Amino acid sequence: MIGLYIAYVVPTLLRLRKGEAFERGPWHLGRWSGAVGVVAVTWVGVITVLFMLPQVSPVTWETFNYAPVALVVLGFAATWWLASARHWFLNPDHARTIARHAARAGAPEPADP
Repeated sequence: MIGLYIAYVVPTLLRLRKGEAFERGPWHLGRWSGAVGVVAVTWVGVITVLFMLPQVSPVTWETFNYAPVALVVLGFAATWWLASARHWFLNPDHARTIARHAARAGAPEPADP
């Protein structure tokens, strides 16, 4: 559930970061866009923290809320993407991608079973 809320608010966060340079579509909130966006991002931040809290006390292995573990894994993946993979992953002009395509050019096509 937390991932769903975060996924929905990411475009709003990116729109807020873009500021006035953002090109609006035919339907928008006008002068209220920024305020509604800030409220939405803040609200998702608050409920993300609330949804990660333990639901019962005492916390045992059976009652542990694993949502924080999932967010740590997603955070690690995002950090790895920002630090390394965004520079080469699926970039058609990158040397690794060119070498990969060159290596596959001589390989036989896989057969369908």
